[in-house]
Amino acid sequence: MPIWLHCKANDIRHLQHKPEAKCLRQNHKIKTVGDTEELTKHLRNTHHHARQNCACPKCRQMHENNCRNPHKCYEYAKKLIETLPLKWNPLSRLPEDHEPQMQPLPLTSSMEAFDYRVTTTGTLADVFRIFTKGECNEEIP
Repeated sequence: MPIWLHCKANDIRHLQHKPEAKCLRQNHKIKTVGDTEELTKHLRNTHHHARQNCACPKCRQMHENNCRNPHKCYEYAKKLIETLPLKWNPLSRLPEDHEPQMQPLPLTSSMEAFDYRVTTTGTLADVFRIFTKGECNEEIP
């Protein structure tokens, strides 16, 4: 999904015209939420230092790509992602990210265990759901 025109982003328009946004688009080639998330991962790099002249390998590469302050761009990318609601934010922790394994239950032959987990497994046909018109739920369960 494109980060710059994300339909659920709050107040992202005023962030699009800053010099950092121009650098993200032109030098870092940021287009999607995934691209933006990848850039924010460099903030957690143990070799990265929060300064303009960081000498870690990724920052050196960014300097070669005409980025004057890679750390500032990493922070700005994080700021862009933070405009997304929790449901759409890849940096947020959702309950289904940490689902417990189903415990085996003693079942009789006429019983079937209900799998309450959101995460699905199997083939594509196993994960189809029926979608209908109605209100859009933006809340996290």
